[in-house]
Amino acid sequence: MERVDRVVPMRPTHCRGCGAALRGTDPAPRRQQVTELPLVRPTTTEYQWHTLTCRQCGAAPPAPRPPGVPAGAFGPRVTATVAVCTGSTP
Repeated sequence: MERVDRVVPMRPTHCRGCGAALRGTDPAPRRQQVTELPLVRPTTTEYQWHTLTCRQCGAAPPAPRPPGVPAGAFGPRVTATVAVCTGSTP
């Protein structure tokens, strides 16, 4: 992989055979790269629809839904992720 975020050098300190202390460097160590996805933390936005009463006519209209706010509890990325994980299409 071209981009490595962290390198963890692991060096033996003692010989497995006789227990003697080991010193020096290895110019060509065996390498293993492990790729992991970052932890995803969802964000929750609470929309509060207020209803106000008109002093003139008494009507009580609720606030309109802003553009892009879904009618349900999940946004488009959550819906798409669930669809991919279940093999269905949104």
